[in-house]
Amino acid sequence: MTSNLVAALLLLCLVVAAAYFSLRNAADRSRVLEPKSAPAPIKAADEANQASNTRSRPAMSDGEFEERRAAAWLEAIEAMQKFNDVKTFTALATALADHNHEVKNAALEALAERKGATVTTMIGQGLADADPEFRIEVLEVLALRGDRESLRRARSDPAEEVRERAADLLDSVGK
Repeated sequence: MTSNLVAALLLLCLVVAAAYFSLRNAADRSRVLEPKSAPAPIKAADEANQASNTRSRPAMSDGEFEERRAAAWLEAIEAMQKFNDVKTFTALATALADHNHEVKNAALEALAERKGATVTTMIGQGLADADPEFRIEVLEVLALRGDRESLRRARSDPAEEVRERAADLLDSVGK
């Protein structure tokens, strides 16, 4: 039952994104594919209709869409706090790879609260992130979980600050 709720939340996020893109693309196509040979009265009516649609429903910018998408992820992550099943863990691991820093952090925090080797492995996937600061955050969670192997591997990270933090954490976990 709980995995169905998580799946439903994820599906809802995907449906909202698909509906947005569908509406956005339809609006773009209607402007681009306007028939060139339409009679003047029909063309004038179409332009008036398009103008009224634009006034009643302003186009959503990419930034606004990204904000809404991130907010939907954050709500979904918050809703997943109650569940401890594989589908929830998988969804959180997916969010851990998101390009939005807030979404990644929320997913990392949610996964950090779970127990188990599988969850530790999922958290370790965050070490592949492009952002060195986020990789350091992942290392700190892995250190708390006692994942010495991930800390050892991170000592060869391309970013110096990640390598240094991995070495420091490895020393503190070893004590």
